[in-house]
Order: sequence, then C-alpha cells, then structure tokens
Amino acid sequence: MSYKAQINQVERQYSPDHYVTPPETKRHIRDVLTFGCRWSFYLEYFSVIYRLWRLARKDNLAYDAYSRISKDIMNGVESHRGQVDIEGLDHVLNSDQNFVIVGNHVSSLEAQTLAAILNTRTIAYVMKESLLTTPFFGPIMQRVNPIPVTRKNPVEDLKSVMEGGTEYLEKGYSVVIFPQGTRCDVFDPAGFNKLGVRLALRAGVPIIPLALKTDYWGNGKILKTFGPTHPEKKVHFAFGEPIVPSGKGREAHEAVLNFITGKLKEWDFPVLEK
Repeated sequence: MSYKAQINQVERQYSPDHYVTPPETKRHIRDVLTFGCRWSFYLEYFSVIYRLWRLARKDNLAYDAYSRISKDIMNGVESHRGQVDIEGLDHVLNSDQNFVIVGNHVSSLEAQTLAAILNTRTIAYVMKESLLTTPFFGPIMQRVNPIPVTRKNPVEDLKSVMEGGTEYLEKGYSVVIFPQGTRCDVFDPAGFNKLGVRLALRAGVPIIPLALKTDYWGNGKILKTFGPTHPEKKVHFAFGEPIVPSGKGREAHEAVLNFITGKLKEWDFPVLEK
C-alpha cells in the first residue's frame, strides 16, 4: 500500500473540542530509511509549498484551497513521528462571532497550519511585508488575506493593522496576530505587545488567546525556517475562551498573558518571569 493510501485511511478532522494524533498514524517510509533525518520532513513540506505555488502562479489559489492543502503540512509532522494536541477549538468553531486571535510565536508551523485547523472559518494574518515579495513564498502569501507590517515604522504598522484588521473583521473574517513579531524559543511577556487588544477594542470583537508550543519544528542557526526537527517534543495548540476587552484593554491583555503563560508552563516551555 502506498504512503498516500496509508495516510488517507486516517481522516484527520480538526473539530471541537480536542484533537490528538491518531495512534494508528503511519510513519513515512522515507523517515525510516533516512533514520529520522530532518530533510525527510522538509521534502514533504516543500512538496506542499510547491503545490500551493503552482496554483498561486496560475492565479488559481483560492483561500479554501490553501486551507485544504496546507493541512498536509501537519500531516507531514505526524508522519515524521510528531504528536499533535489541539484543544479548545470549540471556543472558535462553535461561535458565529469573529475574533482577534492572539498567540505567542514559536515556529513556522502555526502560521502555515492555522488555516487548516480553523477550516470552517476564514482568517486574515498580520504578517511581515517582506514575505509578500519573496520569490517563492510571496505569491502564496498574497492570497491568504495578509495585513502587512514593516516592523520599521511603528506608527504606520499600527495604522495598517487597525485599518486592515477592522476591514477584514467587518467582512466576517477573524484576524490572527502574533504580537511578539518573531519566532521565539522562550516566551517573554514583556515583549508581547497590546496590538491584538487594540484591534479588538476598535472593531468591537472578542479576543481568543492562543497558546502555542511548536518547537517540534526548530529554528535554524543559518536558515531560521529549516532548523532541526524534534519528534520528542509534542506539538500543542490551545485556544482559550473569548475575552471581551473594555476600557483601555489592560485587564484583557493580562488575561491573554495569563492563559498563554499558564499553558506554556504546563507544557514545560520556557517562560521568563515578568
């Protein structure tokens, strides 16, 4: 039986409330033959990106296709000995409301699989503007509802997020923000800004805190995106209950931080004290 036939025997549906990697998940034969070399996983990842790029190049990459195809990135994690645990999806998927989803940022995994995990909702991403012009990823990123920021001009970035984010929320999308701005192996609450809270206050929508532990996909020293893989480190996504911000949003911001730090400590992920 082919590898594709094997993985298709296991229907991976990310649905409320709790998803865990099925115990019958097959290990990719290439991962076995290469003794767990990271490049077996990355070959699987490159094949997904190539499929997305081909569609984008022909202007045929709709958001639903991106959501469906990007699911194979998570399938690649699971077929390369990764264990995935996703909790709290009911807080997002069982509601008719739109949200600002605010999470810590650990690796490339969360940004490239959230559309698949939240498969019944359409989301927009706050992302670095330079990603939209890279030769290979740019055409893909341009079609996933980007809200670009430069990370060079805070005033212009704030304006872009406030205006672009509000527009997407009014259209019925939810907006994903990683306030840390860059991928971090340690969570520092002091570097977690209030941008998501400000957007939620302006748009009049609740916040969903998202705690992430995705260090299965390590950050590289030379090429940050292609670091070592760590199958011994379980992948965790945890969505919290909606938080309605009020006033200046201080209490909501603290509630988001408390949820994320609580989960990270539960998972033994490094957290700096405030």
